[in-house]
Amino acid sequence: MLRYAIIFASNLLEWYIACLFFGALHPRRFSQKKSLVLGAAILSVQFFGNVFFLGKSVVLTVAIALVIDILLSLLYVSKWGWKLLESVILFVLSSAAEIAFEILIGAALHTEVGDVQSNMVVFATGTFTSKFIVLVIVALFRFGRLRKQTDTSGPVAAPMLLFPIGTILTFLFFALTVDSLQTRRYSVLSTSATVILLAANIILFRVIEQQSDYIRTKEALRYAKAQLRQQIEHYNALYRYQTETRKLRHDEKNKMLALSGLLQAGDVEQAKTALEREIAAITQAAACVVDTGNPVLDAVLQSKQSDAAQHGIALRIRTQMQEPIGIDVMQLGVLLGNAVDNAIEAVAKIDETAVDRTVDVTLQTRMQRIFVSVQNPTAQESGDVRDLRSDKDDAHRHGFGLQSIRTVAEAYDGTVSISWQDHTFRIEIGLDNRNDVPNAV
Repeated sequence: MLRYAIIFASNLLEWYIACLFFGALHPRRFSQKKSLVLGAAILSVQFFGNVFFLGKSVVLTVAIALVIDILLSLLYVSKWGWKLLESVILFVLSSAAEIAFEILIGAALHTEVGDVQSNMVVFATGTFTSKFIVLVIVALFRFGRLRKQTDTSGPVAAPMLLFPIGTILTFLFFALTVDSLQTRRYSVLSTSATVILLAANIILFRVIEQQSDYIRTKEALRYAKAQLRQQIEHYNALYRYQTETRKLRHDEKNKMLALSGLLQAGDVEQAKTALEREIAAITQAAACVVDTGNPVLDAVLQSKQSDAAQHGIALRIRTQMQEPIGIDVMQLGVLLGNAVDNAIEAVAKIDETAVDRTVDVTLQTRMQRIFVSVQNPTAQESGDVRDLRSDKDDAHRHGFGLQSIRTVAEAYDGTVSISWQDHTFRIEIGLDNRNDVPNAV
């Protein structure tokens, strides 16, 4: 009966590990309640399979474990190729930890692996220890991905790792000393302590997980605020353009009246000079107008052009729109705006006489892809692109800018490439231009 309880607890722990692992890589397919029901059904299949076949057939035991991992992967949204690969990785990791523990304990106690499995306390401690080692590895992997996604230091600190490491050492101590202290009381105490420590660590990981969810929610809120700022900026730009258009219409009317007066008076030469001057002014103004074919992107780039001009920076924009924008243009506007903001900030720190203070922006659409490139000169010759930080007063918000770019790129199966050499910083972004991308938000 005790062995069955250990098997069930082990299967329950495996289920939790699988949920952590697959959940770190892919979004959940079903609601939390439905996932729990389906997970409980899969857990029941695994338990009865282990009860009937554990120790009787290695092939069946291995097959059951691998099939269970694949079934659990079905609870998350991913392609079949990834499901199989990730299930095999998780299975190999679990098997390697279990085999390594049995070999280690067998060598320490000078017994065969089969004898290690026959000792109930060693079997229980070994089972939970091997699973717990996998749990720690998967948890660290999950939190590492969170740090990468949110571009933060994350909630996992060195002191938090001391407890799980101490738990592993305690498990090993129980397994090594049970043979020399063969008393029922010690066996009960060591088994109880194993279960309590295991539960305490799961609670710890759950607390860290809650902190992680809080960080993700904060980052999502910042992203939503960035989109709102972009929308407000767009509407303000449209208002400015309408005001300028009305003013231009009024001015042009007066100029045409003046030109008509010159012609009526027979002063053709002065009329010709005034007309040439007006054509030159219109040509110069047209050169500053951004025309991507999309009013939102036009407003974003026009606004950034004004911001750059205030710092004495030239914003050189090149567009080649072979296809219409197929993705959420507001998200693309957030991405483009953040990339240009970062470039303007970097160039603003450079001495005006040192280099050409020009930011080059390229926007292209072709072959169902969107390509964005922003290049700017820098004061430093080169730098570490893995550790980019802002010197602005709102550095945390600015640091979120680069993460916002990565978030949009990830949502549209995109790539972000950053280089910094020869006093030139360059960021290149490629996005899927289809509006049916699975990850699009």
